[in-house]
Amino acid sequence: MRTGTSFIPIERSLKSMSPTPRFSEWQLPNFSSFLPHLLIAPAIWMTLAPFNGQIGAIVGVALTAATVALRFAVARRIIVTDTVLQLGKATLPLEFIGRAEAIAKEDQFFARGALADHRAFFQLKSGLPELVRIEITDPSDPTPYALVSCRKSSELIAALNASKKAEAAKSTKRSRGK
Repeated sequence: MRTGTSFIPIERSLKSMSPTPRFSEWQLPNFSSFLPHLLIAPAIWMTLAPFNGQIGAIVGVALTAATVALRFAVARRIIVTDTVLQLGKATLPLEFIGRAEAIAKEDQFFARGALADHRAFFQLKSGLPELVRIEITDPSDPTPYALVSCRKSSELIAALNASKKAEAAKSTKRSRGK
């Protein structure tokens, strides 16, 4: 992580998260992306069959299971609470969140490529149908926005807006109490 930006380390952010998130989504791989894994076991078995077919089958199944488990283990999460937006290991306080908008399907290709700002934070996953652009308003952070792939963009945007309203209400209460 860069220092001096609005993104804070995950250890600190987990302590400040509310117990019930407003939005949570795993960026899991599509079912069809697991089909090539079915070829690992036969390939290992055929490679080891001249030496010992049973060991080849066992090693092939074990490696297939390990690669599938690894795909799930590295899947990132998007979490919105009352105080923070967590994108994988990066966490952003909601006070630095600006406008969030869904990007139309026909504009997604250019938003990821030619129109993308090189300073932006990207959490993209192939196969996820929707894309959300979240503006970052921290003046000390050079990151202009975060571009996030998800399955439920309208729910993510609604949760961000609701959390921002709750954060604004809390800060108004604190300022009135002083």
